[in-house]
Amino acid sequence: MSQLVSNRIRTMAGKLGLPHLADGLNQYVKRADEAKMGYLDFLDLVLSEELGVRDDRRFRQGLRLSKLPHHKTLDDYDFSFQPELDPRKVKDLATAILDRLLHHCEVVSINGNSYRLKNRLQAIDRASDVA
Repeated sequence: MSQLVSNRIRTMAGKLGLPHLADGLNQYVKRADEAKMGYLDFLDLVLSEELGVRDDRRFRQGLRLSKLPHHKTLDDYDFSFQPELDPRKVKDLATAILDRLLHHCEVVSINGNSYRLKNRLQAIDRASDVA
């Protein structure tokens, strides 16, 4: 890829708010050449990497804003604190829950206001009528 084209791609990626693409363009091109990727596969690679970076950044920002002391995983849990827990069973259960969530979920589209929102709006209307 010529220097002119790569500079133009970096500039456009920056303007589109894709900083990871602008920074790692040469690495993506190298990976695509090594794997002999087609155009759609290359685009899928770039977009999935950018989305992964954004999700990670959003997660870290949320964790920072929550002011929790630090991030813990199941691997960090001290099972000696509660000896009746079997670590293998807990990890198997966590795997089963993740499998259930990731592979058996369905997206439900809800149109209009929820019943809670409707009830709240009605309560506000009643309160304003009384006043």
